[in-house]
Amino acid sequence: MTGLTLLAYLGHCEKQDSPEYGDNVLQGIKYLLELNEKLGGKMYSRKPGYETGICTYALSEAYIITKNFRPRIPGIESALHRSVKVIVEKQCKDGGWDYSYGDRGTGSDTSVTGWQLQALKVAKLTGINFPGLDSAMDKAMENLMRVRGPNGGFGYRQPQDRLSLTGVGVLGMQMWDPRKYRKEIDAGVDFIVNSYGKYENPGEHFNKYGWYYHTQACFQKSGSAWRDWNRFFQDAVVSKQDDAGFWIDWGHAHGPAKDSIEGKVYTTTLCILMLEIYYRYLQNTGDDKHRKGATALKNS
Repeated sequence: MTGLTLLAYLGHCEKQDSPEYGDNVLQGIKYLLELNEKLGGKMYSRKPGYETGICTYALSEAYIITKNFRPRIPGIESALHRSVKVIVEKQCKDGGWDYSYGDRGTGSDTSVTGWQLQALKVAKLTGINFPGLDSAMDKAMENLMRVRGPNGGFGYRQPQDRLSLTGVGVLGMQMWDPRKYRKEIDAGVDFIVNSYGKYENPGEHFNKYGWYYHTQACFQKSGSAWRDWNRFFQDAVVSKQDDAGFWIDWGHAHGPAKDSIEGKVYTTTLCILMLEIYYRYLQNTGDDKHRKGATALKNS
């Protein structure tokens, strides 16, 4: 929850010196740094794969966004070295990652893999040299191809057209090698757009986890795919926000219980990250021109 919350604050361009939320950002980063040192690069309480991936992603973004501001936050670079090393070493033989950071030989977990891909991609954008990162990402693309379904979707542990995970596969390919996987990306985005329109009413069902990935995948694809997806999800998300500012599930259950504090944080952060897509996502593309544009937009 701390990692997701940091991503939401950082996506809003809140830094350690921000007047209103600077202390939230600083304390969140310090908490992850303490956990990182204590656990030797891992950052988790119950779910090693999910939590370490999310928190490494958050620390990578924190490094990029806060490094030019004074006073600097010490310890982020060394923490990232530990965490990226853990992620690279815990990669399964098939190229993905498993829930417990093990390798049970039953096929890796595409959902857990998605957070490792985001973490490694943004770690790459820090400019720090991380041994094994590039080869780990190359192997991960092979695993995404392994779980790709016959209709352009992506599966959980085996080849499937699983709507909730198709955005994971598409985004991973977009982040790492979009030219090589152009055909697979196009087919995956088509599967997302065509499937949701048929099977979900956005006012009644909300798969926040799937929507988080689909929003990024369709935004990156742009054109009619983004126009159609944006029309589908945005009004529904905005209309379901509570007057107090948080969101809870209004249909599809995934993750913590919707009425718990953890459930509210989980759902709220994913909704924020979706709605920040216009100026948040560009910093992760690896394109210098786009990153500069995103920085200019955030600072305006």
